[in-house]
Amino acid sequence: TYWLYGLVEVGDKKEVLLFLTKELGEESLKTMIESAIRRSAPGFRKTVGLFTKSESPDHPAMPYGQPPPPPKTDYRGLEDLLGAQFDIRRLELKDDLIPSEIDVLIVGKVGDLSPNQRFAIDQYLMSGGALIALAGAHEVEPEFIGQSQQIPPTFKSKKLSSSLSNLLSQYGVEVKDGYAIDTQSLDIVYPKQSFGRVQIRQDGYPYFIQITRDNFTAPEHVALAGLNSLTLLWASPLALSQSLPKSIKSEVLLTTSEKGSIDLTGDLTPHVAFGENQGNQALVLTVEGPFKSAYADQGATSTSDQEQPKAVPSLRTELAQTGRVLNRAIDGAKIAVIGSAEIVSDLGLGVGNYYSGVFGLRGDYGSGLLMVQNLVEWAVADDSLATIRTGGPASRVIRSMEREEQNRLEVMNYAIAIAALFFISLFTLLPRRLGTQR
Repeated sequence: TYWLYGLVEVGDKKEVLLFLTKELGEESLKTMIESAIRRSAPGFRKTVGLFTKSESPDHPAMPYGQPPPPPKTDYRGLEDLLGAQFDIRRLELKDDLIPSEIDVLIVGKVGDLSPNQRFAIDQYLMSGGALIALAGAHEVEPEFIGQSQQIPPTFKSKKLSSSLSNLLSQYGVEVKDGYAIDTQSLDIVYPKQSFGRVQIRQDGYPYFIQITRDNFTAPEHVALAGLNSLTLLWASPLALSQSLPKSIKSEVLLTTSEKGSIDLTGDLTPHVAFGENQGNQALVLTVEGPFKSAYADQGATSTSDQEQPKAVPSLRTELAQTGRVLNRAIDGAKIAVIGSAEIVSDLGLGVGNYYSGVFGLRGDYGSGLLMVQNLVEWAVADDSLATIRTGGPASRVIRSMEREEQNRLEVMNYAIAIAALFFISLFTLLPRRLGTQR
């Protein structure tokens, strides 16, 4: 066992160097020091790590000599947006720790996390890292009727692995099962088959929860800077642990309205029934402080490590041999949890473009991208750009209305139009009749 650590001071900021890599050489030591300086000094371009599962696309046997298509990865739209301001690195996290140059780690749709992957995320957080989790309990797949783009899709719910949710629960955040639904929502168009024909209908969609700024739980938080409204797509309810230590600072940023509920059926149709679980459901929250490691109470060979094949060495076992396993987070550790895996997914962004481009339905589908961008700046404690965006252009969204109020306004619009046509006809035809009588 040996003891080795370092400290980098830039002005009033101090960055602790933790030598957690399996192989500590000249090149890795240089990378650690340079990364610590970039994190501490203002003006340096930050590095964002993006971790999501990669799926091999279904394809027939490729001709000889032709390589197969690359694996499909999600969140490409998010990657493009953040790439204009940050350096983006796609991570695989096979059997190694998260690189020290990663300033913020974004995870979503991670699939079944291996013991080494869970340990890598845990130790990254313990070393003062910042984690943004797109932690919905489900993902959504579209289902199409025919090939025409004029027929909108229906949606099917697919359960995600609980690996990420289980890890977040170790830090005091619970991701509940089911979907949060609300009467304050956006409209969608959807197909309905009747007598062999497909009808296109428009209705409010409780799974697309729209939250206006006057209903933000924490409107002054950096994550919500520049936003006048935000739409959560297919979100799971969140909750904070009752046993969260006082040293952990927590804040709920967004919730449903008081008429919010939880749907456990996975119906995903506009006419889902609201259950008895009425009330505000947390959708976005942050926690920060000296988290306790998920491996703090386990020995060098934990149950999760024993699940690995014996031929694959455990990261925890290797680091524990030299006393380099962190049991508690150092200063700077932060977690932001968004209860939706689809809010900035390629499907979520594509659905917004489809409804607005083909059917003219307006909605603030891109607001989730701005919130994630703000969360990255909150994570690196550089909220200046988020504050600047507060004064920039933003969508002015009309407050959400109940269905009865919408019906009244619709009737009023028709009545005004009919009355206007009546008076126009009256003033047009009356002089003609008077002239004819003379």
